[in-house]
Amino acid sequence: MVKMVILLAAALLAVSYMIYDSNQVTIFLELKPPFFVLAGGVAMFFAVPADRENLLIERLEAFRNGCILFGVIGVLIGFIAIMASMDNPKMLGPAIALLTLLWAVCLNYIAKLVVISKSNGG
Repeated sequence: MVKMVILLAAALLAVSYMIYDSNQVTIFLELKPPFFVLAGGVAMFFAVPADRENLLIERLEAFRNGCILFGVIGVLIGFIAIMASMDNPKMLGPAIALLTLLWAVCLNYIAKLVVISKSNGG
């Protein structure tokens, strides 16, 4: 346990130093991205029905998956915004590819919610 805490502290210190060294500290202090990811994780956490056998474990797994999913959606939204603000119109191909990926992730999420609701007799 102590070894894990020391390794975690060392990793956080290394990441903090790299952020400080990049002279972009203010970018990492924005509150919207972590709240977006946290909201997705919490939504998935409470989407798990209460009649499960290992409720806490399944909810934590759903929270983890929701955080990852909303992190990917945030990255895609950011890339699409970057591509949309480019001056070269020939670069719109990657933006359209990212839009299709964004819609695929969103529709996959909706389908997952439908499957979860139908599998529990909902």
